[in-house]
Amino acid sequence: MNITPVRFNLLCLLAALGACGGGGDSDSNSPFSGFGGGAVNLQFEARAGSAAVSCASLMADLGTGNAAARLQDLRFHIANVRFVKADGSEVPLVLTIAANDNWNARIGSDTLTLIDLEDATGTCAGGTTATNAIITGTVPAGDYVGVKMTMGVPASLNHLDPFAGRTRRGH
Repeated sequence: MNITPVRFNLLCLLAALGACGGGGDSDSNSPFSGFGGGAVNLQFEARAGSAAVSCASLMADLGTGNAAARLQDLRFHIANVRFVKADGSEVPLVLTIAANDNWNARIGSDTLTLIDLEDATGTCAGGTTATNAIITGTVPAGDYVGVKMTMGVPASLNHLDPFAGRTRRGH
């Protein structure tokens, strides 16, 4: 199953808010109903209003002051993707992690993907040329009504003990 694209309001991304009115487009005809199970690809893209944006874009008429802006970076983490059933129960996406994968991680029950939409061009010249706009995994068969995910790094992965495994010496 390809779910293309997961569209986020750019201002929500720039503000790094995980709850900006649901965060994605919705459709009364769920693309997940009767899903037979297997591979799922969630594709991300940056948009300002109805227009796709990139590091080369000038975004105009933003906010009440009709400001203009350019991207300088557009990277963010998505954690713990879950598919939601009509009864409210959630089924986690089993994240696909390849050998030498620089975009995805799994630690315990938490999963994390770096979405990188900047390509080191234009005003994003300080970034990297490598990009990642997709989360890939598998989900069992089921009737799903939506997808939930966390924007950001879960506390369990963001607050690790930097001294774990080291001998500490007291004075």
